[in-house]
Amino acid sequence: MLKSFKHIAVTMLTVALISNVALADGKKGTASIKGKVTSGKPLKMALIKMNADPTCNKLNEDKKPPVVDPGKLIYSKQGNAVPDVFVWISKGTDKFDAPDEAVVIDQKDCMYVPHVVGMIAGQKMDIKNSDPLNHNVHSLAKKNPQFNFAQAQPMTKTLTGNDTFTRTEEAIKIKCDVHSWMSCYVFVLDHPFFDTTKGHISSEDKDAWGTYEIKEVPAGKYTVSIWHEELGEMNQKVEVKDGEALELNFEFDKKAQAPREFKEVTFARKVDAAATTEAPAKSCCAKKADDASAK
Repeated sequence: MLKSFKHIAVTMLTVALISNVALADGKKGTASIKGKVTSGKPLKMALIKMNADPTCNKLNEDKKPPVVDPGKLIYSKQGNAVPDVFVWISKGTDKFDAPDEAVVIDQKDCMYVPHVVGMIAGQKMDIKNSDPLNHNVHSLAKKNPQFNFAQAQPMTKTLTGNDTFTRTEEAIKIKCDVHSWMSCYVFVLDHPFFDTTKGHISSEDKDAWGTYEIKEVPAGKYTVSIWHEELGEMNQKVEVKDGEALELNFEFDKKAQAPREFKEVTFARKVDAAATTEAPAKSCCAKKADDASAK
């Protein structure tokens, strides 16, 4: 009888502990934060040449638009919209458990897709190789363990447990040691309130290029940050109410310096969250990038 009582007590304690862990998980809300990221600072467009690998070159020879370095792409015809900018709530959120679904990074046509992606610490990672050739996947994490493995074609490698990224870390670079032009960036957060601005790879709607939307945000006060591998980082403080769709636009300053290291440079200029960003004048370099990449 005493053993049965002890067994019941232990079981109840275990359930209580599990319940407390679940209750500690953050709660989502009904607000949203959305807007557009533009740049007043032109970037010199860089076409990616894949002549070093005949198979990669063949996969991309008829691409229209041609393959452009994602870190130097600005759409001048869309108001100098900037794709592949990571946008996230950097202060003010609760912590969340990792979801069951995996974040997916693909190697397609000898490029990493997506170029910038976010995940929750501990979330599974599906790293795919959709190309008819071998690749190499090498992470340059600082807070998380690094990995470096060859990947045959075609296959998917799932990273779970201690093999995935379990600690929060910004802008982890992943590269291919075989093809020097291939790279992407992963942001590891402890919550799901993030997005990456759209571009021609992720959306056929040109009006959506440079835009983002963070959904299911709880009412509260937050700091929203953006990061771009060439243009750097900016922050704005906001307050959202239940059910509100807050418009929050960003414009990278013309005087801004490109970051010397990922995540370490913060620009002082802030843009009014309530105002719509006025598109800066088109530059020659931005126009060339648009002509090559947004037809």
